[in-house]
Amino acid sequence: MEDVAEENIYELISRGMLQFKDDRPCRGTRLQLPSPLREFCLHQMEEGTFPTVRALICSESSDITKLSSHLNNLQLQPTSLFLLGNHNLFRYGGNWLQFNGTNYLRVLDLEGTKIKRLPDEVQDLINLMYLGLIHTDIIELPEGICRLKALQTFNIRWCGCLTALSDEILNLVRLRHLKMFKSMFQDVHGMKLPAGIGSLKNLLTLTAIHAGGGIAEELGNLIQLRRLGVMDVAEENISELFASITKMPGLLSLSLEAKHAFDKGLSSWIHSHRHHFFKSFAWKVS
Repeated sequence: MEDVAEENIYELISRGMLQFKDDRPCRGTRLQLPSPLREFCLHQMEEGTFPTVRALICSESSDITKLSSHLNNLQLQPTSLFLLGNHNLFRYGGNWLQFNGTNYLRVLDLEGTKIKRLPDEVQDLINLMYLGLIHTDIIELPEGICRLKALQTFNIRWCGCLTALSDEILNLVRLRHLKMFKSMFQDVHGMKLPAGIGSLKNLLTLTAIHAGGGIAEELGNLIQLRRLGVMDVAEENISELFASITKMPGLLSLSLEAKHAFDKGLSSWIHSHRHHFFKSFAWKVS
């Protein structure tokens, strides 16, 4: 599925219908429509020419409660909700996610919003396939997140106060991309995962994880991984980690970050075992 999508994206880029957006490279690869095409599409959507488009995009100036009321009156059932800008969702309570057809949502992107907890309604989004919490202030995930059985991508990079995932994450059996990165706490680096993470056999992306607690050995069960990022690598983890990596035939990208006292040793290990990796294999060590 990802390969087909990538082929289609590059075809659109080659035809000039998409272009790379590099204003914030630290957030990963981003694409945008060229300005003339973007204006054309927006005009067509306003005219109702694209009736199948059901993406709801709320800018920082949007009044979400009024928007929810408007959606209920229109009986509109959007499949995607994007909150753009520095929304302060506290003033809405949980009402911002209370509108008709919420459980039809496939995409919920809350990037950059001032939110410390997800509303209870999130656990009812049983058709949700993408959940993005990048640069939010989430402290912990609700227990009900285990009900999101259709979720394929869970993006919690730079999710400021979140340092560990509970056992509920193991119920997301369709999960393909679990994207994480450092928290705001300087003394906490990789995300701590529960025992049993190796049961998520469909994972293709797993980044910024803590290497300890037996996780390095469990990674050997994730043989479909294409992108792996491990942090807090210590000398006692290295053998299990290497054994797990060699079981991943499709691995294309590897990022390893050692504890400060072990930086030199990790670099030496990578160098001595480089012949085990594919020629196209991209890796970095810090």
